[in-house]
Amino acid sequence: MAFQKSRGVCVEQKNNIKFSSVAGAIFTVFVLLSVFLAGCLSQDNGASARQVMPAQGEIEKNMDISAAGNKSSYDKMQEEIQLAVADGTYMKNVSYDYHNGTETMEVMLEVKDDLITSASIKGVGVMHPYSAKLISAVNEQLPSLAVGKKIDELDIPKNVAGSSLTTAAFKGYVQEVIDTY
Repeated sequence: MAFQKSRGVCVEQKNNIKFSSVAGAIFTVFVLLSVFLAGCLSQDNGASARQVMPAQGEIEKNMDISAAGNKSSYDKMQEEIQLAVADGTYMKNVSYDYHNGTETMEVMLEVKDDLITSASIKGVGVMHPYSAKLISAVNEQLPSLAVGKKIDELDIPKNVAGSSLTTAAFKGYVQEVIDTY
């Protein structure tokens, strides 16, 4: 490297300065391009959620039919995908406010193939006597309003047995089950 002395200070020649500036610019462009490409490659764009469907011949070849009349594993899988809620028993303590405080009730739903097979509510803890009466009255009406109905098509009136708050709490939990499971 050649240096020139000017007033006691070493100064690089202009050619070396130009070379290092160009090299720095190229390096910066390379780093920015690398970061950009890494970002593009790491974006999902929904590709991992897409399912590639096999050709019709492959579907028929992979069907698992153990006996005549049984559904194939493919058909069973398609039915499960279309269910609004997984089969099971769902229970939760649900609270709601009323003019004199808060009441808590246990809500229980049993679901099989998206049909409600059982539904009940009962008061939890010490309750206002009128609230206990309303919860009991709504619970008596639930079998005729909910059992045998599709969970995602349930149409319960706003006020059952004179209790809009208990009814709203029950309907809210049904919607939570649909949204969560």
